[in-house]
Amino acid sequence: MDRTVSLIITLALISASLLLPSCELIDSLGITDSIQDSLVTVICPAPEEDMYCIDLFAYGDGPLKRLEGHVRLGSGCDTVRLKLPAGEKIIVGIANSRLLFNDEALDAFDTMESLRLFYRDEERDHLKMSASAVCLAGDTLGLRLTSPLCRIELRSIEHSFSGYRRLEDPVMYLEDANAYVEALRRDSFNTAETVSDTSGMKGLAWDILPSDIGMYPQHPGTCLYCYPNESSVRPTQLVVEGTVTGGDRYRFVTRLPPMGHADRVDVELVIADRPDKYEFKIYR
Repeated sequence: MDRTVSLIITLALISASLLLPSCELIDSLGITDSIQDSLVTVICPAPEEDMYCIDLFAYGDGPLKRLEGHVRLGSGCDTVRLKLPAGEKIIVGIANSRLLFNDEALDAFDTMESLRLFYRDEERDHLKMSASAVCLAGDTLGLRLTSPLCRIELRSIEHSFSGYRRLEDPVMYLEDANAYVEALRRDSFNTAETVSDTSGMKGLAWDILPSDIGMYPQHPGTCLYCYPNESSVRPTQLVVEGTVTGGDRYRFVTRLPPMGHADRVDVELVIADRPDKYEFKIYR
């Protein structure tokens, strides 16, 4: 059920760090009845992903684009009325952050544009999402939040091994995946830093294939997720690894194409009993 809130928020004077641990509380909200203020109604349509909280930020239209309001909405609350000074506004939404935000550190829109989402903090069931839009005080604004994560699906895999050998205990994982992205970025994604330890990221950076690869093609449909990477110098790579019956453990590495915000890539593999001899097809 929708809940409606009418408020204006004073800046919380808390620590100078960008984010606070979730066990600390943001200061109480202050409400004003100034006749200069106008209501902005923000509607966040329910996305496909589960959403347990949304942080909404309102920035003014002055030269420094100062923060005028911030509120955190819980699950089930997708409409809010913000009581803000008159003029043009930039409304920003960040969903599924388990950390609380420091309003003092995000006092200018320039700092919000530098806010990063980190791959290691993503949760498969509650992907981090973001959106921004411009409106006037008094408007009703629909803010559609999306996740920047790209989806990579292994559509099919088969082998051309001689005899009755199999690829046993196969796994798939990503290499050179971006460690972070700016929350509001929508283009020009390059590799600045990659994730080195993915041990706790099953279902995101790696997963086990459902069965060995035998005589017939398999269609696992296993999906991994990573942040966009448009670099042709250091692209994100999909690796399928397994042991050939009676032989060594091999890695089959596929360079993924440049990926933009929320892209999807489907991969088909035909592998051989040499790690340097295999075929792949990529579909966008």
